[in-house]
Amino acid sequence: MASAQYSSVNCPAEDATFELITGWMYSAPQDILETRAGTLQLAECVEACKLNLSCQAVNFETGLCVLFKSQVGEKSEGLLKSQFPVFTMYAQKLCMPSARGCTRAWGFELVRGYHLKDAGKKNMQLPSRVACMDACIQEREFPCRSAWWNQMKTECVMSDLDRYGLGVSSRFAPAEDTDYMESQCVQEPNRMCEFRKIENRLLKTVDALYEGVATLDECRQLCLEAPFRCHTFDFEGVCRLSHHATATVTQVQEPYLSMNGSLSYERGACYNVSLDCQANHMLATLHTNKVFNGKVYARQRPNSCVVDVTESMTFDMKLEYADPGCGVKQEEAGKFAVDLVLQHHDQIMTSSDLGFALRCSFHLENRSVAHGIELQVNGQIQSMASESAVVPSPNVTMRITDRDGGDINTAQVGDPLSLRFEIVDTYSPYEIFVRELIAMDGADGAEIVLIDNRGCPTDPSIMGPVGQISSNGKLLQAYFEAFKFPTSDVVQFQALVTPCLPSCSPVDCSLPADPSTTGVFHAKSYGRRRRRSWGSTGNSTHEAENVLVINSIRIADRFKFDENGERIPVDGSEDMSNNPDQRDIMTSRSVSGQCLNIFGFLVCCFVLVIVQVAIIFAWMYLWRRKRTISKEEAAVASMGAMSATPAHYFFAASHQQQAPVHHSQFSRKFLHQVSGEVPSLPRLS
Repeated sequence: MASAQYSSVNCPAEDATFELITGWMYSAPQDILETRAGTLQLAECVEACKLNLSCQAVNFETGLCVLFKSQVGEKSEGLLKSQFPVFTMYAQKLCMPSARGCTRAWGFELVRGYHLKDAGKKNMQLPSRVACMDACIQEREFPCRSAWWNQMKTECVMSDLDRYGLGVSSRFAPAEDTDYMESQCVQEPNRMCEFRKIENRLLKTVDALYEGVATLDECRQLCLEAPFRCHTFDFEGVCRLSHHATATVTQVQEPYLSMNGSLSYERGACYNVSLDCQANHMLATLHTNKVFNGKVYARQRPNSCVVDVTESMTFDMKLEYADPGCGVKQEEAGKFAVDLVLQHHDQIMTSSDLGFALRCSFHLENRSVAHGIELQVNGQIQSMASESAVVPSPNVTMRITDRDGGDINTAQVGDPLSLRFEIVDTYSPYEIFVRELIAMDGADGAEIVLIDNRGCPTDPSIMGPVGQISSNGKLLQAYFEAFKFPTSDVVQFQALVTPCLPSCSPVDCSLPADPSTTGVFHAKSYGRRRRRSWGSTGNSTHEAENVLVINSIRIADRFKFDENGERIPVDGSEDMSNNPDQRDIMTSRSVSGQCLNIFGFLVCCFVLVIVQVAIIFAWMYLWRRKRTISKEEAAVASMGAMSATPAHYFFAASHQQQAPVHHSQFSRKFLHQVSGEVPSLPRLS
């Protein structure tokens, strides 16, 4: 039993908390107080025990809650492993007045025989595991997220890290005579959270099941507001929530149920940002629930205003208002603004990166903060593939395509793309392998190695292994998500492609994996050739020369905020969340500015010239028309004068004598006609 100081017997409900053990059940049929069938929430089961002074422990699995009047205490006797067909969770009561401020349904989760390697922050000599938990709750120098207690040394080690922050990591390792305790009382960011899809598998046991939930977004919101640290949810007709994630069920055998077509969502990184506006600078502090390695920089000054972050979950950045190196803008009197970028990779931007718009306003409030992002990147890809003609090698091209192989004209950071390497000659006897694939910044020449000289990916989260398409050694591809460098809108890819005859064999790649996998990345990549004898003697080998292939993608920035720092949708994109908190800070695609479209500028100039020419022609037409009308009016006036004079006055004798004979005859004839007709005409006035 625990020491008398923490005895749960007759413990007041306000001083009671619980420690949880996953995958085990308490076997004491004679001590059962109550069996509650149909209980769908672990928190409800724990609360029933908390309010019952006689209850000391519970067993829970989805739909069943069993209350006991005894518990195992600090010993493991009486617990049985229970992991099939579903895993059971056991929780026992602790009396710990220091946990009164904890709002979670249970205070700690216990894993026997484990610890976090190289993660200790403070050591203490304490007599019991419960005393170690109590010290963790009362720690004020740092947020105590986990602790472990060695029974033989009676040593308590506290840490500001836990399994959620580290992800699937080899640092969570077995340790003899040690109990690992993970705090559920610690506060963690929840204003901006990403959830990763897990396909075709669901957790066998969950902490809560809600019926009558209409949408996936409602289920997601229930997870964010759960009375425990919810890290996984699924929505298959009902909404199911769990505090477990991939990293916290490694000690449970087969925790997932395989189900084709199903989807569960695992919580990734969450972020909170606070802003302190001082007289001559602003101080931005970022909090995250995952260990962060990367950098934070001002969007307009990625090289001169940057903070490198290593293995941290809380970090800050100071920006002087008058420092041109950080580009803080004074929008108007008393209003200062700057955009920050949180970048995970040291050199390139990926879909995990975030953007924040920070605003300090002194004439409205002393301190104010607005967050927003628009990390959308659009651009056109220009084909720049080339191949060497110096050596007798097959024609090889490298294209940037979508996952189906179609050429693309625009791309966004985070879009699923692929690099395709292909021998143009259909009947070529060669196969190919790829190595030394690098991405280069189009502005300052910065570069990052994606495929090393062995043919293996250096970081599987950025570029996957090179594989054959339909077992065709003449056509290779490597999947990746679109990314860009912060200082340029051009990403150029360059690779060495070596033909081999008659076939190429892959290289085995093994390296640390992304936290979303099972710890180690294993893959076969076509980055090593198989030599074959050439010629009749068999003493020489044919080794084709390398082919250098190059292609590039251009990315046009579109990073916009309104005057209040709110996100402005671009290209018809909608807001990412209906939650006001989620609207403040949202996941980004990249960071960008505005650029002038040269083609659009030329089109505008052409249209302007056409309009000017049309105006000139219209003016000339109107001018000529007015002139014609004036002449007609003058002629009409002359006719009026003629009608007022006798007809024979039109033709003087002198004129008739000067005219030729035939003209005189014509004139007399015409005069006779006019003389006979004019008097009958109306008078013109």
